[in-house]
Amino acid sequence: MIHVMRLIMPALVVTPFLTACGPAQESSPSGEPTVVYVSPSNVTAKIVGATPKQEEILRDALSGVGDERIDTITVEKPEPGWGSSPDDVALSISPRPKGAAPSMRASWDAWLVANAFAVRSRELGLPSVAYMAYPGEASAIGEAAYEMARRGTKKKVDAFIRRIEVESKSAGAQVQEIEVLKPLDYALAITLRVSDPAEFLDHRAPKLFERLGEPPGDFDLRFVDSDGNRIAENWHALSGGAVWVRPDLDGCSPYLVSRPMTYKPPPCPSGKPVKSEGE
Repeated sequence: MIHVMRLIMPALVVTPFLTACGPAQESSPSGEPTVVYVSPSNVTAKIVGATPKQEEILRDALSGVGDERIDTITVEKPEPGWGSSPDDVALSISPRPKGAAPSMRASWDAWLVANAFAVRSRELGLPSVAYMAYPGEASAIGEAAYEMARRGTKKKVDAFIRRIEVESKSAGAQVQEIEVLKPLDYALAITLRVSDPAEFLDHRAPKLFERLGEPPGDFDLRFVDSDGNRIAENWHALSGGAVWVRPDLDGCSPYLVSRPMTYKPPPCPSGKPVKSEGE
């Protein structure tokens, strides 16, 4: 079972999802999973400072993530104090203007590519990756990234999506979109629609996460309201993760995250007392 911070994602029918090819496309009207894929030769993100082999790895990762949110990837020397070897490199990733908002998806895409690059570089004996820099942050590629790699298998993803269909309906949620990505192993991006955001986050989301259990690999889960406006989002990518909740719903948040001791979230507008398990 996952920690509540490490979220899960609901979706619809499972089909053999690796039949698609070509550019990334929208989910079909039937709600079947969409495979995100761009031919490496058609990747339009700019890659700067990479050796031919490093560029090949980056293009392969981008082909399984889609490059509509990533503008530029620069392979460069780490800043002083980073890295353990003179040969180490760092990745600096910049989003496209349209990809940076209003969700956290662009930063998740950047981490998927960075982790795939780090793992493949280690496997091939290329210089190690000290960290990934993204606007507003710079984070080390932790050892957990290597230990947790190669875990998102097709079998596990298929089984997880089947479980999601049942549990999301039980939680009163509707799947708007599910995307299957493959930067290294499989990853999932889910958009889940709910008609009663406060009530859902406050009461039904924690039980949904508990029933779903641990996801089969990296994921991005976004909740939207009936108008399609984002109310909460959580992503996880090997050794990193992030959580966002709409400020007025922060008192309903089902996520376990670190807060300043003096922070007091606003009251949850669901207006209903939390029932104990079994009531």
